[in-house]
Amino acid sequence: MNILILEDELLLLKTLSYKLAQRGYRVFPADNGKKAVDTVVEHPIDVIICDLMLPVIPGITFLYRRHKLMQTQAPVIVISALRNAEEILRELSVDYTYFLKKPLNLEKLYVLLGQLKKINDHSQARALTRSGQAKDAKPKSS
Repeated sequence: MNILILEDELLLLKTLSYKLAQRGYRVFPADNGKKAVDTVVEHPIDVIICDLMLPVIPGITFLYRRHKLMQTQAPVIVISALRNAEEILRELSVDYTYFLKKPLNLEKLYVLLGQLKKINDHSQARALTRSGQAKDAKPKSS
């Protein structure tokens, strides 16, 4: 599963990238919104982990733009230390799947990613079956 991590705190970006790669995910780190835009244009992304406060292009702006940039809409896990981040997201009608408050609880993140991976694997198997490419395709077991 391909994961874009959009985070400007370099220590957190490197830590998340390392830990998720260790768990078998293909990680695309980006420390600003411009790099994230370039990444979603060049690579298929299955999940986006996105901070809100970023240089160059803020996280909220990136989340709005991704609809125009990506062929499919990847689930989004928003991470933020802002006290009222969820309220801001609701008021601005920003589309996201999950919200995690910083400092991050990595176990919660792993659980969410595991759930999204199962959904992603199941969707891919169903798409192959519908297209006739894999008549006996079943979701991969984790």
